[in-house]
Amino acid sequence: MRFGARILKHIRPSIGYALTGVGATCMGYSALYFNILPIAVFPTQVQTSKPFAVFSASTPELIKFVRVVPYGVLGTQMTAEGKFVQSGTEPETIDVVIVDPAGLHHIQGLPAGAGGAAGAIYKWLGIDLNQPFDDRIRQKISAPTHACRYVYADGTKSVIHAVGPDLRTYSDIWEVKRALTSTYVNIFKEFAEHIRPELDIFRPNDLNINNAEPWGTLRVLPVSGGIFSGDFKDQMPGLTVECIAAALGQLPKIYRRSLAMRTKSIELCIFDEKEIPSFDKVLHLKKEDLANSGCTALDATTSNVPALPQIQNMLDQDDADVPGYIPPKSNNA
Repeated sequence: MRFGARILKHIRPSIGYALTGVGATCMGYSALYFNILPIAVFPTQVQTSKPFAVFSASTPELIKFVRVVPYGVLGTQMTAEGKFVQSGTEPETIDVVIVDPAGLHHIQGLPAGAGGAAGAIYKWLGIDLNQPFDDRIRQKISAPTHACRYVYADGTKSVIHAVGPDLRTYSDIWEVKRALTSTYVNIFKEFAEHIRPELDIFRPNDLNINNAEPWGTLRVLPVSGGIFSGDFKDQMPGLTVECIAAALGQLPKIYRRSLAMRTKSIELCIFDEKEIPSFDKVLHLKKEDLANSGCTALDATTSNVPALPQIQNMLDQDDADVPGYIPPKSNNA
């Protein structure tokens, strides 16, 4: 029986929960403290109606890829004085994937009228604002928390359209965490399919990957930020980092393996210069907490991603409690 299931029977037998936080994501499973977050993971889009436990020991290693950067997904920053500057580079190749904070009414209708980051992204893509999105996008994104990856500009620009929850309609913090985590799970799943397209059941022909070298960078912004954060605006740095960490641990193992082996960086893009210190501090504390919880493979004081053997050990540990699991043979065997 998985560790998460053993813990759950002491909490509430009628519903499953994902465990996030310090000790709950360690190889040794030492629970110093943890939060309880209801969530469900399914093959296509994450659903939240019937949550169950998905526990991962590899979360400390995967979150090591996440770093705060001082610009939006297109490299633009709004300074503390309200000026717009190009603080980072625009995505120049297909290996840099950006997240579009799309509105559901635009996905199901027309891109025309989209503002903010979404409007800037559609202008950068050069798409016809009076033409509907591709059928695949509209089929995969039918509700908030859904996401869909798509390649534009003759295969040179890659975007993950994602519709986050409108937190102005929420009052329960646990429902907020569940919806945000669901959205990030779907975003990471789409990114994993981009850097390892054989995972995608649609098997698109937009990529041809013949090597196993890490090459993918994901630029993701705080889902449901800005006007959509409602009464939770002041909590967004903590909510964003907590739900990103939870989402990384709740991906199916094959997707976590893909992220571990093929990711260069997951950039948490902060457009407003005034918000950068808050997000940076929360992310640092999360990594520090995970490092202090007994997961010694994680070094929270450096920006280097973990070594592949460390990740492999963590992923193998995830499988160790699965009935019938047979560990891979050692090269020295």
